[in-house]
Amino acid sequence: MMHGAAMLVLLGGGFGGTAQVQAQDTAQATPLKRYVYVAGGAQVKDTRTGLTWQRCSVGQVWRQRTCVGEPTKLRYDDAIALAEQTPGWRLPQVYELVSLVDYSRYDPAIDLKAFPTTPAYYYWTATIVAEHPTYAWDVNFDSGDVTQSGLVQESYVRLVKASSTPPKR
Repeated sequence: MMHGAAMLVLLGGGFGGTAQVQAQDTAQATPLKRYVYVAGGAQVKDTRTGLTWQRCSVGQVWRQRTCVGEPTKLRYDDAIALAEQTPGWRLPQVYELVSLVDYSRYDPAIDLKAFPTTPAYYYWTATIVAEHPTYAWDVNFDSGDVTQSGLVQESYVRLVKASSTPPKR
């Protein structure tokens, strides 16, 4: 099991720059101005990374101020297929998903104002483990640990979009 800080070192230390956020929607920022809510609040743009995230886990829907419904656990291939069928959205790379971890929190280790009702459980990334191609990296939002799981395991999914194309998995 690897912890998030160790993972960032492994992947080269992060994003390599600060992305600028363009105001395209009427937006409301959190007090720290890290997250800007767009698309009627159903999405959140991260001002640190420039990524736009779905606020709800796959299986849930945004209703006014929260996510409702039950999140869906999927096998890796099903998560990839779902992302490919969701225009403009994709499964995040491991370094992208770990950027959402809030290590000052636990159970779940994520900002619940920005990402309400997030289960304290594993979430898939698109990053396959190089030494073990039947495993992919995932992020456990209980503690923020970065781990690897077999592709036949079931985990939750949060989709992301960015202006540029991500590296191949």
